[in-house]
Amino acid sequence: MELLKMSKKTVILILFFCLCLALPAASLELAPYYNYQLGQGVSLSPDGDWGFLANLSNEIGVIARPIDDHSVIGYYSLSYQGPGLKHQEGREFRERYLNHIFVGRHHWYMRDMVLKSQFSVMMERRRAGTNETWDSGLYNFNRYGGSTTMERKLLGIGSAVTLGYNYVTFPNYSDLLAEIRAGADASDTEGTQNHHSIRLAYSGNISGTRFGLSLNPIFYTRQKVAVDKAQKDGSFYSDTLQRDIVISAYGSRSMMLTDRIVSEPGAEISFRSSNQNYQHFEFLTSTAPMSFHEGFFNYIEPSLTMPMSTYIGRDWTFFLSPRISWRFYTSREPRDSDGKFIKDENQRRTLFVNTMGFRKQTGESSATSLFFTYQTQSSNMEFESYLPYNYSGLSMGLRFQMEY
Repeated sequence: MELLKMSKKTVILILFFCLCLALPAASLELAPYYNYQLGQGVSLSPDGDWGFLANLSNEIGVIARPIDDHSVIGYYSLSYQGPGLKHQEGREFRERYLNHIFVGRHHWYMRDMVLKSQFSVMMERRRAGTNETWDSGLYNFNRYGGSTTMERKLLGIGSAVTLGYNYVTFPNYSDLLAEIRAGADASDTEGTQNHHSIRLAYSGNISGTRFGLSLNPIFYTRQKVAVDKAQKDGSFYSDTLQRDIVISAYGSRSMMLTDRIVSEPGAEISFRSSNQNYQHFEFLTSTAPMSFHEGFFNYIEPSLTMPMSTYIGRDWTFFLSPRISWRFYTSREPRDSDGKFIKDENQRRTLFVNTMGFRKQTGESSATSLFFTYQTQSSNMEFESYLPYNYSGLSMGLRFQMEY
């Protein structure tokens, strides 16, 4: 029932979106799209506790062609991710996510190129516990933005160039720890995670080999940079605002190994650089830091994937999808089990995730999968009082998908 509880604002947006899709129905031929996925099963947490997992997504859209060479696409997605193993570092396994995504897109087909423009709104709600409501999550966020993509051949290569912008707001966020230390009220830290995000990307395809490069600068609107000396206001934050930049590159290739085995190996590498630093306090209520760590959030993260599908008969498929990634912090020292920083070392971690199972085509537009996922992470970070860095876990269950 919790999935059905949405704010009045959300309901109004959904009704408005559906109305926009229905208006041209009298004069246009519409091509509808629908995708439904439901996954249920059990998972074993790093603490050794078994729990139920549930993931659900609903996607609905429509394509309309008002005039030649133009198409308009409307799209709405509702997805829910329940408790279970999370791939992102720093995420709690008991967290739940509920996302609403609205997208309006226009495609303009020209003689030798396609111009795609879109506007999107995403609202993510998080719950860390059963006593927390969807609307009160500390890390709830709303994302508003759009992008323009040009697709055409460049130097004989099928290419796409994208320029995008998003503004991300965290309506409930406040740094409670900073408030305690500074004796400030909540308004001093509200909105410090709000930021502008710009994305410039290129992707290409040469005979089935896909590759790409993206540049993503992030500008925070209120988050100040930590410094090693107290400022005039008594805080350890300068007047300089935080700025991050993420650079990513990837490549993959689809290969037919035999007449029944298909594989798509891929590699990706990301670089994150930030001018933000870290002040370490011995106790939660300490007002004076013990140590200063510059470039605390900079890292390099390469990853490798090797998904493979084997067709068994006409309706059955065996799938295997291993993925391994490494994260190397360039200036962050790890901590021992007592919480003390280990000098002359940089923090690193290795994450391995492997999903395997069988998929049965149960209808023309539906399929059911039996899956098993094993996940393990190792790190030289040994202080795990708040988040696990060295663990193993698994999950298994059934997934149903219907698409048309």
